[in-house]
Amino acid sequence: MEITFDREAAIDAPTLASLLAEAGRSDTDLTITERFQTGASRFVRFRAGGKHYLMKLPRDIGNPTELVFYDRIAPRMPSAVSPPFVLGRCTSQESFLVLEDLGDTHERTDLDIPPTRRQAIAMVECLAKLHACWHDAPDLPEIATGFELARFAERISAIEAYLPEFMARMDDRLEQTDRAIIGDVIAQLPCRIHARMQERPLTLIHGDAHAWNFLVPNAGAAAAAMLVDWHYGSDEFRIGFGMWDVAYLMVHWWFPKRRRQLQPMLLAQYQQVMRDHGVTCRPGRLMEDLRLAASYCLLRPIVESRTGPPWSWYPQLEYALEAVRELAATA
Repeated sequence: MEITFDREAAIDAPTLASLLAEAGRSDTDLTITERFQTGASRFVRFRAGGKHYLMKLPRDIGNPTELVFYDRIAPRMPSAVSPPFVLGRCTSQESFLVLEDLGDTHERTDLDIPPTRRQAIAMVECLAKLHACWHDAPDLPEIATGFELARFAERISAIEAYLPEFMARMDDRLEQTDRAIIGDVIAQLPCRIHARMQERPLTLIHGDAHAWNFLVPNAGAAAAAMLVDWHYGSDEFRIGFGMWDVAYLMVHWWFPKRRRQLQPMLLAQYQQVMRDHGVTCRPGRLMEDLRLAASYCLLRPIVESRTGPPWSWYPQLEYALEAVRELAATA
């Protein structure tokens, strides 16, 4: 029998015990150990039968994307890139996931500062395993949607309409060379991305692979990094190229100095893990894709500047501009 509950009420131990029983798991000695919340979800940590669990209750009720990933996609992957799934449900009245809690072996990175070298390597290895698994996979269109040029062109048109206001707001805080870069990127990006999407290979991408969406192994732990938050604020997964996720991790969030320090080593590590999983890239492909993905990273801070406070988008604008300039110089 399916267990239902009032999502506005506090989740209690009997409810959790019933859910574990529904999943065929031991519910003995169940104890709730922590409750906390983020901007997007509420969480309940609990222990039962010698195991630790995490219940996630997203505020976005009715979005099935994350449940679909854990229930249908993750089991098809030979290398685990996400925490073990226990149970989940998504209806118009309730949405929740129960996962095994990896807190004993994994940690999240410090908020708002780039990861350490060890952590960054683990993150890139995790992305490489994900991308290698779905690299040119024949069943990829069954689980994800491709790039829609018309939809993207509409987004670009909206940005172009807002651009004069954005440029005026920036005043002399944006040099003419940077204004030219932004103009060129926006004008060329739809055709560049469309052309890349017409080429093979493509893969499944996470779409929101910033450092705080990874669980990285504790120092000395014999474990691999895991990706969480598989919803990306939409109801579909996306087909793309792997550097999309890698650029979002490095370009959009890291100070340029830190990115320059780690980028060559991380790209080499990414390529090696792909090779280890039977995937080879033609010479120059990763850098071409990284240039394109870095250009794409310019869009988000411009869009977010319409409604967000400057601290939420201005650093990312500078990070992306610096990356586009640097990568163009290496072309």
